Amino acid sequence: MKIDEKYPTPKDLRSNELLTMAFFQNDVYLKQEYPTFAHDCYQYYTYFKGTQGKDLEFESELEIQINSQDGKVNGKAYIGGKFYEDRKKKIIAPSYSMAISVVDSKRLLRRFHFDYILPDSARRQPHPIFHLQYAGKLSPRLKRDGFEHDHMDPWLSEPRLFFIPMSLALLVNTVLKEFPDERTEKIIERPEWRNLIRKNENLLLTPYFRCCNLFLSSNRTDQLLTKTDQLFTNDFCYGN
Repeated sequence: MKIDEKYPTPKDLRSNELLTMAFFQNDVYLKQEYPTFAHDCYQYYTYFKGTQGKDLEFESELEIQINSQDGKVNGKAYIGGKFYEDRKKKIIAPSYSMAISVVDSKRLLRRFHFDYILPDSARRQPHPIFHLQYAGKLSPRLKRDGFEHDHMDPWLSEPRLFFIPMSLALLVNTVLKEFPDERTEKIIERPEWRNLIRKNENLLLTPYFRCCNLFLSSNRTDQLLTKTDQLFTNDFCYGN
């Protein structure tokens, strides 16, 4: 049993992400509240839907309200995602990112990315299969918009913290939950949105947590402390 044993195929993952883009470009309410995001979804969806290539990339932004010491301020959440497929039909480094800024400022407040990377003996140290990292390199859109992030020390890759599998819809839902306002509260309670999130949970989170449950159930014995070959939970997260 491996933590990524039930991870979706490249075809299923690609279809899921295109479904999310189509949802944003077609939903009248979302197009009205988040026109930039909806427009970008339309452009990316139109391009990738009509190509035979397996590579998939996406990047856009959502207008948000940020809590500050002086009250609410206008901000933006930059959302990105990409994955590539090799000749063996294996996904290579699917990565999703979220960056937060205040409107009219070129200094990023936060930047995170969420990765799925298989173990590699050539790397200098192990890392969790599904993990969260802080900062990292600037995306093309952030570079284009002239953002600064040297204050985050992006050269430092560690620590990589084990995390749940991510998708475009799950990441957007996180932003809507973490930066609530009147718009977000209406969106996350709509049946159409809840159905989209449920599909993503069924594709990614349900099989993930089943694998975790099976590992924990089979790995806990009365002789746990005396078994030197017994894996720890973090060993499981690192791909053992």
